[in-house]
Amino acid sequence: MTSLGFVILSLGAWRLWRVLSTDEILDIPRDRLLGTSQLSGGVAHYKRKRLAAFLGCAWCSGFWIAVGVFASWHWWSAENTVLIATPFAIAAVIGLVTAHLD
Repeated sequence: MTSLGFVILSLGAWRLWRVLSTDEILDIPRDRLLGTSQLSGGVAHYKRKRLAAFLGCAWCSGFWIAVGVFASWHWWSAENTVLIATPFAIAAVIGLVTAHLD
């Protein structure tokens, strides 16, 4: 694996974790999966607390996403895995730059 490939896969894995755990685009399916209800004051309550904690933890679910990305690179197709991860990596850079420069 080249250094560039490592950076692309790493940023792509981080962006995938972010989409699954936090981004608004998946709020409805994520809320259904976690059994989310809103309490007064905007505090979320989850029926599936352990799953919510796992999904929200970059160290936990992020590790398993990284395992999946690496397994895809190693056993499926290194070229296709990097190709699929590239848009996620570019989106990660755009988001990080925007968050720090706006």
